[in-house]
Amino acid sequence: MAEQRQGRRWLFWVLGGTLLVIVLLGVLLYILDPRVVDRQRRQETVPRMSLLMAAVRAYRVVAGADPPDRAVAAGPYDGNASMDVLLAHLKGRTAGSAPTARRIAAATRPFLQLVQGQPDRDGYSRPMRYYSDRAVGGRPLFLSAGPDGDFGDQDEAKREDNIRSDMQR
Repeated sequence: MAEQRQGRRWLFWVLGGTLLVIVLLGVLLYILDPRVVDRQRRQETVPRMSLLMAAVRAYRVVAGADPPDRAVAAGPYDGNASMDVLLAHLKGRTAGSAPTARRIAAATRPFLQLVQGQPDRDGYSRPMRYYSDRAVGGRPLFLSAGPDGDFGDQDEAKREDNIRSDMQR
């Protein structure tokens, strides 16, 4: 009788241990799978773009136009500086009059506060780009380089994994 109980206990511990190892391996594979990590980072990027787009719309309501993507209207486009220019406009730092600047800042502040961390970064912690008129229909566009970190400026094939604000639904 005692040997039978001892055998059952041993069997219980072996099966329980095996099940635990299988569960831990499944969790580890889930965490380390790059597709899972990429999906999570994309899921962080898309809402960030949506909040920034809402801030751009609020800016448009107050200022009557979309914020520019260049520091100088006729100047060359600099993708790396475009988000800095945009954020300065959204925070009301470039408005001509103080009342307009305060209204812009008040209208866009709730959206910018919801963008946690650095508002110019995507879910991959890389800088995004802002274009004032490049999206479908000439609307503003936010662009993330995606998992490879390359916008595809030199190689068009690198654009495949970019995340665009006008393609999110």
